Amino acid sequence: MSRILPPLRAARAFEAAARLGSFVQAGRELHQSATAVSQQVKVLENWLGVDLFQRQHNFLVLTPQGEQLLPGLKVAFDTLAEATGEVRADAGQRQVRIAAFPNVALNWLVPRLDAMRQAFPDVAIDVRTITAPLPELFRRVDLAVRVYEHAPQYQFDFLFAAELFPVASPRLEGLPRRLPMSPAELLTLPLLHLSHFPEDWRIWSQAAGLQGATPRVALQFDSQAVMMAAAERGLGVALARSPFDDEAVRAGRLRVLHPVRVPCPEGWYVITPATLRHGKVSAVRDWLLAHAGPGLGVTAAA
Repeated sequence: MSRILPPLRAARAFEAAARLGSFVQAGRELHQSATAVSQQVKVLENWLGVDLFQRQHNFLVLTPQGEQLLPGLKVAFDTLAEATGEVRADAGQRQVRIAAFPNVALNWLVPRLDAMRQAFPDVAIDVRTITAPLPELFRRVDLAVRVYEHAPQYQFDFLFAAELFPVASPRLEGLPRRLPMSPAELLTLPLLHLSHFPEDWRIWSQAAGLQGATPRVALQFDSQAVMMAAAERGLGVALARSPFDDEAVRAGRLRVLHPVRVPCPEGWYVITPATLRHGKVSAVRDWLLAHAGPGLGVTAAA
């Protein structure tokens, strides 16, 4: 066995197990059994002559040697992913893997897929709804549609900004026939809430002129897509996000209850590795940027 470089599979198994804190989780990511991952880590420990984990009953704890090794391996695998991504793009790849959160995938990306497929008939588009930190994400995808974060190793190209506005199903009990409602009247209806944006209703209420209002939340969700499905079933009033929920309004499944719209603090971006060269991935990125407006989505989703 080489004394210059550690076994690559063993190093990859250790990095995944250390990052995820579990042989089971690492096995799922690497498509191996937990036992196989553990055995690969043991190979690396034997090669190095040190223990890398203290193996507890239900979790793993890095030894000082493991903590010393992990950052360098993360950098090495990130660099390897970027380098192979460049070669993939230059070699005329026939697949582009796109990551997006479920709400973005369902309500922004899917309406554009038919036009994208026509623009790139020789490319297989693979849409993945993966939630992971960017370095981990880009081991499995070529580009992503997400909000901005500080990560200099990636390029962020602005797509669009979203707006919040209140909507409800015509089936919602207590919804008046005549709209718009007054803000105070609107807040007496059951309100649906997105858990990772806890200030949305307070921000909208203040913009609508209700200073100091404390909106009473009826139901809470951790997914915009699930919350909007609940709104369409008449379970309450939701703060829709344009452009994601515009089609449901146009189709009449949701009604706009008040004209006030509030800009969302986050913007949406197409993200690619900063080292990306010209190729299929950059061509798809440029196509998405050129078709970020609402027009294409309206036609495709109608």
